[in-house]
Amino acid sequence: MRFKGRPIALRYGCAVVSVMAAVGLRRLLDPWLQLSFPFATIFFAILLTAWVGGFKPTLTAVFLGAIAADYFLLAPRGSLKLLETERLGLLLYLATGLGIAALGGVMDGGRRLAEIQAAALRAGIANLEARVQDRTAALQQKTEALGAEIAERKQAEQALRLREAEFRTLTEAMPQIVWATNADGENIYFNQRWTVYTGLTLEESLGDGWNKPFHPEDRARAWEAWRSAVAGAGDYSLECRLRRADGVYRWWWILGAPLRMADGTILKWFGTCTDITDRKQAEEAVRESEERFRTMANSMPQLAWIAKADGYIFWYNQRWYDYTGTTPEQMEGWGWQSVHNPANLPKVMERWQAAIQSGAPFDMEFPLRRADGQFRTFLNRGQPLKDSAGRVVQWFGTNTDVDELKQAEEKIRCLNAELEQRVTDRTAQLEAANKELEAFSYSVSHDLRAPLRAVNGFAGMVLKEFSPQLPEAAKHYLDRIQKGGRRMGELIDDLLAFSRLNRQSVNWRTVEVDKVVQAAWEELKPQREGREIELRMGDLPNGQGDLPLLKQVWINLLSNGVKYTQGRTPAIIEIGCTREKGEDIYFVRDNGAGFDMQFAHKLFGVFQRLHRDDEFEGTGVGLAIVQRIIHRHGGRIWAQAELGRGATFYFTLGLVKPQERP
Repeated sequence: MRFKGRPIALRYGCAVVSVMAAVGLRRLLDPWLQLSFPFATIFFAILLTAWVGGFKPTLTAVFLGAIAADYFLLAPRGSLKLLETERLGLLLYLATGLGIAALGGVMDGGRRLAEIQAAALRAGIANLEARVQDRTAALQQKTEALGAEIAERKQAEQALRLREAEFRTLTEAMPQIVWATNADGENIYFNQRWTVYTGLTLEESLGDGWNKPFHPEDRARAWEAWRSAVAGAGDYSLECRLRRADGVYRWWWILGAPLRMADGTILKWFGTCTDITDRKQAEEAVRESEERFRTMANSMPQLAWIAKADGYIFWYNQRWYDYTGTTPEQMEGWGWQSVHNPANLPKVMERWQAAIQSGAPFDMEFPLRRADGQFRTFLNRGQPLKDSAGRVVQWFGTNTDVDELKQAEEKIRCLNAELEQRVTDRTAQLEAANKELEAFSYSVSHDLRAPLRAVNGFAGMVLKEFSPQLPEAAKHYLDRIQKGGRRMGELIDDLLAFSRLNRQSVNWRTVEVDKVVQAAWEELKPQREGREIELRMGDLPNGQGDLPLLKQVWINLLSNGVKYTQGRTPAIIEIGCTREKGEDIYFVRDNGAGFDMQFAHKLFGVFQRLHRDDEFEGTGVGLAIVQRIIHRHGGRIWAQAELGRGATFYFTLGLVKPQERP
């Protein structure tokens, strides 16, 4: 390595500049220092040059300083001539300067050597640093690669742990028992459901211990099936019974499959055990249900059948084969046509195909040939079984022997025709009897009224013409005769009205009940004249019925209330309506005499009265008329009362048939 050192211009420049500066400084300070040795300041320049420039520049500075000192500092100044007295000083200066130059050369050489060595050292260090950097970079690359590999391994381990955790979480959350074995078929894992169900620990279950909970009847079969699966490297499937921790056996479905490597080598076996006890019970229930169905179907008197959605019949009960004398092979599908009457078969096929297309129930009567060749009439009913989407899945049908019923219907039809004729004849007789009864009623009315008028008339004439001559007893008897005649007339009128009710037709219409009540109350004005009667009327909904007849009902009930409230101040009659179970119930309530409820069953009978004539007048027909009218309207009437505290009459109008509405 070549040492370059300080530049030559710097070294020699330092010699020249420092000597000139030293001489200039000596001239400047001379007035104050008054030194006898003029070379003192130049030595500093020589020392500086020796430090900076080495031997040659120092030697230059020595000679340059000698010349400058001789010219500028030594006498005579401004000349290079040297006095004798100054030569010793100059020689001393030169010797010292040469020594300093030599020392500077040595220092410069040492410095150069040191710099060379330092440069070499720096080069070595640089080389070493480069090598270290290279090694460090290589090591860093290896470290990074190793770190990446470690990170990948950590990620793989973390992923493996995560998958193991997921697997365990999944297996523990599954309702099934989950197990795993090694390639040889020895158990290495069970989820917790196994230990909870069997009561065995994992240590007891590993290896071949899993065979302990098997039912004794299933253990050998399960063991043989497992060994065959392991030997043949195929899937494992088995239904068997496993003992629960409490000793109860339940049915389980065990499934196992091998986990293979890329070359097909089995690494492990994984499997599940699913509790199928409910399914087994359901299958048993279905089997028993099917058995019961077959027993019921074969024991029922009807001929039963089941068909597919397209009408293909695939099942008949035994009754069908017993009746038709056929076999299942003959009847399957559309073989049933062979036992039908050829004359009726096209119509049957048309109706059956229409039902299949529409999915509507099939209902038809037709004859079927019995095994002896005789045809009997059957009622066939086919009901479609549909899924949630409304599509027909199957057809269930029965054939009921109605031959005797049809014969009975024919007999009934003949009897009905005969009965209708008899009813017609009887109706004609009743109509004739009603006409005769009506004529008789008018005749009785006329025949009874004539003597009554005579009795009343003569009794009145006697009282009018001979009253002053008659004793009081005779007047009393004649008065009673007149009252009896009038009461007899009223009784005749009531009886005629009562008899006409059966003959009078009901003209249905909507009746404004509140207006009917007001009209009836107005007609009773003469009867309540001079009386203090308070009428309380609530909301009365409209009803359906005959207006005149319903008006008569209200007149009779209100008249009843007016009559039996005599002596009450004030007399109160309350009219209203309640609604119960969709039915309007009208009522008339009073605070009158009332009656004893133990005689309520006599209340609506003809001529039945619960009070004496001297207490309250009446014929005993009015409430009977009310009941007859209410019954003609399809309604009900009843009463509630308490002796001395009034009575309440309730009635309904019933439901009107549509054909009877206006």
